[in-house]
Amino acid sequence: MVMIIFAKAAEPATNLSVFALKVLEAALGGAVCEIESKLAVGILDLINDVGAGVSADITALPAQLTTGQITDLLHVSRPTVVALIDKGLLDSTRLGTHRRVGTVDVLSYREQSRHERRQALGELVQVSEELGLYKNSY
Repeated sequence: MVMIIFAKAAEPATNLSVFALKVLEAALGGAVCEIESKLAVGILDLINDVGAGVSADITALPAQLTTGQITDLLHVSRPTVVALIDKGLLDSTRLGTHRRVGTVDVLSYREQSRHERRQALGELVQVSEELGLYKNSY
């Protein structure tokens, strides 16, 4: 039996996620796994999304990424990745002529960039509403 402990999960488990946890209990017999709340919520979201038909790709990433791997992760061109490194937005090391960037740094940059885009979009909507250019149809 597997006991997964969701520490202070922000959302209650759905029937699907409860079913998935029972499947895990049966599959892993005897293991105990303690998961922090952000990860627990992420796992529940993943289980619910897959149950709703959303495809998911879970991949283990190496500690260091090549510029090619970064282009795939950020959905940008290689010259853009090189520019981010040259501007100091991503710290890199050199392995001969090849650049490597820490995976954690790339993921942090991606989240920061997403946050900044969402914030800018929110400000744009607010200005558009104030000027009467955007009508909320809700």
